[in-house]
This record gives sequence, structure tokens and C-alpha cells, in this order.
Amino acid sequence: MGTTKVETAARYARGLGVDVRTIPRALLRAEDAAALNGCDVVFSCVDRHVPRAILNRFSYDACVPVIDLGTVFRVDASGTVTGDGGRVVLVGPGRPCMACWGLLDPERLRVEQLPEEERERGRAEGYVLGAELPQPAVISFNTTVAGAAVTELLRMVTGFAGASDPPDRLSFSFSTGTVRRTRLPAGTSCRICGDPQAGDTQVASRGAPQVLAGAPEVSFGMSSFDEILARLKRSIAAAVAGASVDEFYIGRSVNMEGRSSDHGCHEIRCLYETESVGRALDLEDALIKHFHNHPKNNNDQAHSGGSTAEGPQHIYLALWLA
Repeated sequence: MGTTKVETAARYARGLGVDVRTIPRALLRAEDAAALNGCDVVFSCVDRHVPRAILNRFSYDACVPVIDLGTVFRVDASGTVTGDGGRVVLVGPGRPCMACWGLLDPERLRVEQLPEEERERGRAEGYVLGAELPQPAVISFNTTVAGAAVTELLRMVTGFAGASDPPDRLSFSFSTGTVRRTRLPAGTSCRICGDPQAGDTQVASRGAPQVLAGAPEVSFGMSSFDEILARLKRSIAAAVAGASVDEFYIGRSVNMEGRSSDHGCHEIRCLYETESVGRALDLEDALIKHFHNHPKNNNDQAHSGGSTAEGPQHIYLALWLA
């Protein structure tokens, strides 16, 4: 009590003989990240969305890789765990950013920028819901993810596992004891990580954070819903175009384990992962409607459905081969 996390971490590191310089400062504005200039790599271990968005932008502006990591557990009113997950995401030039991975929630960004009195008033009036609810954390799971993040640093520095196909993201399911390597489709006009040659039109983010009077003006550069949807449409169209694919199915799941056996298909491809249930539902619905009349599509209905359980949401493509 009464000691900052950075001071506690520094004390343990110095006990191992490591030279440490601490900067006990809140990361609230883009200029606060200037202290990180000159770093070779940055670990993002923050709890809030505003500092995560600032580190996301810093990574591409300063050409410094950022390794973002975290764990999440969802519990119901009875204390039963309804969802779990962990992640290690490497962002930086040439890789998808945290916004494209769905790790930056526009509503959370908006609320976190509100002055405290406005946040309290909004909470009392019912306009601010769940923005600061404490989430359970267990040290053993945090240690697993932290160790994997350090391993990704070792991969970058030493190349011990080769550099030809490094994962953009490691996704953990603690309930099933599994970890998956996931990628995002290439080609995005995201204002942060996108290829400037991909297109001249910059689409405004759906639900982008509102810049409030007196709030720090931070450019989060989030990919819009339409940008992500267009990228997924291209990926699916390319995947099912060949004669080797007989049928395909578009789905969404919190837990990807066992999806292949559930469908009886030959191959499952995870196309997109986000922590936003609403975004995942909207993407699934739009994709199913777009491809419903495709001769190879075997989705039963022209709209989405299924569970709305919280947890990491996966949009996937099931393939039956000829």
C-alpha cells in the first residue's frame, strides 16, 4: 500500500543486480510517451485503454516494437467463470496495430477521457456502464502470459525460433490449456498501421472516441468497422475461390478448440479476433449476409446467431475440401 507498481517492480529488479531507471508518470497524453524514445522495445502492461492507445500510436510513430499483454476472466453474479483468455500481441511497423486487433474499445476510450466529475455524473445517470468494473486476476495465469511475452522478445533479439513466420498474436485459453498463433489478413487503410498505398480514402472510425472539452486530444487512429469488414470479405473470397474448396461456413466462437470436429470440416481458419462482443456479432452478421448466396456457402440462414458469451471473440472460416 502506498507504493506504485513501477517502484515495486524496480525494487525486485535491482535485487537481481539490474540497472533500473524509473519514470513514475501516468500515460495520459501522446507527449507522455516521449520518455520512451530511444527504447529498443516496450512492454505494454497497462490496465486502461487510453495508455494502450498511446503506446499503440507511439510504436508506429517512433518505429519501436511494442509487446502488449494481458489476461481476462469473466464471472457472473454467482462467481462462476464464464470466459477466460490471455494474449501477447506484437505491434509495430509492418504489423497490425492494437486497434485492428480489437483491443481498443471506443466507448472505454471516451469514458476514460472524461473528467472525474463527468464520469461520476454519467455513472449515476446510467450513461457509463461497466467502464471501471474490477476484473479478477490470478498470478499463475499472469505469469504464463508474461513468460510468453518475454519469449517473444527473445525471438526478436536472438532469432532462436527463426524469423520467417513470427506470430502477430498468441491467444491463450486457460480453461482448455491451449495457446494459438494467430494472424490478421494483410492490407488495411488503418490510419495507424495501414499501408499508405492501400488507398487514398481514410474512413472515419465508427464510434471513434469523442474529444471532449478539457480532455487530452489523442489521435487513436482506429480502423473503422467498414475497413475491417472489407478486409475480411477479401480474405474469404480469396480463400474459397479455388477449385480445391467445395464448401465453406462463416462462424463466430469464444473457444476455437474443437470447432473443426464440430463442423466435420477439413480446415478451420481464424480470420479475426476481438474482445468486443458487439463488433464480433456485427461482423459475423455482415459477412454471412454478404456470402449467403455464394454457391459454396452452407450457412443455414442469411444472418448470424449463437452465443453472446463474453470473452475473446473469433470470426472463423470452416472449409470443406473437394
